[in-house]
Amino acid sequence: MLCWLFGLVCYSVWWGSEMAKVKGPLFSAGARGTLGDGITYKGGLGGPRVTRKPVRVRGDSEAQQAQRQRFQDGALMWKAVDAEERAEYEALGRLERMTGYNYFIRLTMRERSGE
Repeated sequence: MLCWLFGLVCYSVWWGSEMAKVKGPLFSAGARGTLGDGITYKGGLGGPRVTRKPVRVRGDSEAQQAQRQRFQDGALMWKAVDAEERAEYEALGRLERMTGYNYFIRLTMRERSGE
């Protein structure tokens, strides 16, 4: 398996381990991304650095699940909005410097959360 990783070529050999070949300077501005399950190359204001791969923790609390459900419901409701009503939301959204979709989602999420 070959994949390009911002200047690096990583490949899996037959026993499943991953190796990397450096095609450019490792700590250059373009070296970014995760290699295997271990290290991540980052660039930023502090300069290039190597860190452990971040572990994403998904918030599955009841409040987070409810928030996700409100967002999904709002997205489904937007699909049912007709063109005339969408134009109204687009106009209202422009006043708030956002799209009509974002304005609609904000309203429905506030309405459903009781704000």
